Amino acid sequence: ECGAAFEDRPKPSGRVEDEQRARFLVSHLRAALAAREAGCQVDAFLAWTLVDNLEWTDGFRRRFGLVRLEPETLRRLPKLSYDVMREVAASGKVPPPDELREWA
Repeated sequence: ECGAAFEDRPKPSGRVEDEQRARFLVSHLRAALAAREAGCQVDAFLAWTLVDNLEWTDGFRRRFGLVRLEPETLRRLPKLSYDVMREVAASGKVPPPDELREWA
C-alpha cells in the first residue's frame, strides 16, 4: 500500500492533473514489480486511497486520493492518477514515469 499527499488544485475545467502523484505511484509500482522479479513475495499493490479523505492534521488541504472529493457537494472527480492506474490495471503495462506527461 502506498500513496502521496499533495495540495491538488483542479483546473477551471474541474480536471486535476496530479502528475506528481501519478509519477510516484508508477515509480513505486515499477519498484514492486522489480522486487517480485528478484524473488521477493509481492502479492498486491494498493493505492492509498481511491477517494480523498479527511486527514486529522490537514483536513482536505493535502489530498491522497485518485478521485477528488468535493466535501461540500460530495461530487467526485477522477484525477490523472486515476486514469493512469485504470489504464495500468486494464492493460497490465506500467508506463515509465517520464511518459506520464502524455496522459495530461
